[in-house]
Amino acid sequence: MKKKHILIAEDEAQTRFTLTLLLKNEGYEVTAVSDGEEALDAIEAAFESGEMPFDLLVMDIQMPRVTGLELLDRLRHRRIQIPTLVITGYGSKDLVVELMRKGCADYLDKPFQPEELLSRVFQVIQREEKSRLQQRKVRGEKQKEVTDLGRIIEDYRDNLEKLRKDVDTAVIEYQGLTGIDPDSLCLPVSLFNRPLRELGGDFVHIQNTGAGCLFFVADVSGHDMGASFHTLLMKHFFDDKASFAGGCDGREIMARLNNSLLEGSRQKRMVTACLLDIDLKRMEARFFGAAAPPAFRIPRNAFLAEMLPSGGSPLGVNRDPVLFDHTFSIEEGDRIFLYTDGVAGAHQIDGLTGKKRKLQEKGVVTFVEAYASLPLAELMDNFRRDLLRFCRFKPCDDMFFLALEIIRGRCGDEF
Repeated sequence: MKKKHILIAEDEAQTRFTLTLLLKNEGYEVTAVSDGEEALDAIEAAFESGEMPFDLLVMDIQMPRVTGLELLDRLRHRRIQIPTLVITGYGSKDLVVELMRKGCADYLDKPFQPEELLSRVFQVIQREEKSRLQQRKVRGEKQKEVTDLGRIIEDYRDNLEKLRKDVDTAVIEYQGLTGIDPDSLCLPVSLFNRPLRELGGDFVHIQNTGAGCLFFVADVSGHDMGASFHTLLMKHFFDDKASFAGGCDGREIMARLNNSLLEGSRQKRMVTACLLDIDLKRMEARFFGAAAPPAFRIPRNAFLAEMLPSGGSPLGVNRDPVLFDHTFSIEEGDRIFLYTDGVAGAHQIDGLTGKKRKLQEKGVVTFVEAYASLPLAELMDNFRRDLLRFCRFKPCDDMFFLALEIIRGRCGDEF
């Protein structure tokens, strides 16, 4: 029979060692952590893997960063069920009532005898086993009442398999939407793309022009197949040479794209976007914004960023969106950065207060400034690492980030 696995959360090292030794000697498998936040991370990781290895949580109440009561609240909020035995030297009647209300299985005062601890642990695990057996029995009785359930499930399976194949095809198409060959461009570019799911709503298009390079970055609201359909619409628009008939400028391109989004789908989707037109002959850049996050640049031989003005309203909603238009001079060695809302919206949960802490535009700039002296590719690698660490590798939205550098002569001497 598989050993029962117990997770201990106790900040006092000596108590943690004693508990571990007692339970291991009794034949239990034991994992020990020093506070509630480490316990929460271990439980969440196990829960997300689809298999909960812990049969019991033994924890103290007073712990740094995340207390025992806070840990119970967070587990209940995430709908994670794990039997819990609380051990503390700060017991009171009100505390016991609060623990039971939060779903604690049992409670033990310090100091305690080893036999008492082992007895309580055994009782909690036994009660949990009986509860699981009863639940299985109830489920078995319900199963017998639905005689056609097997055939219904089989039909659903067939349909889901077909849907899975359709989604796989869509994923391949989506990956092609954000695939850029940096070597074919007249400016050095580095990209970071992290969809929340397999199908994302972020889209990028980059093309060389007669005078330089055109950059378009967009974020479609939502993370479903409908969002990816809108990225396909944008891909078709930029691949269609008729979209650029007459050598239209950035404002005209954005207006035509907006009409294409409205006419190409019955379902309106808000699209925040920006278009950056780099003219290497005039050494000038023109930025068009449609409610996109503010871009920024780091001038050559500088380490501090300059925020670029931004504004406008989203595409794909109204016939006449408001477009922000800003023109500025550029110099050899300047770096410009474009990104979607998912980057600035990256967040983490503060372990002490439980409050959400967002990265925001200021945080994005700070991350980039830290590596301003590095080559573009190394800068991007470090930025990606810091961004994912900040949100603890759990993005809440599609994330796209683009960095470019102004260097003339990359594709010839015409500039």
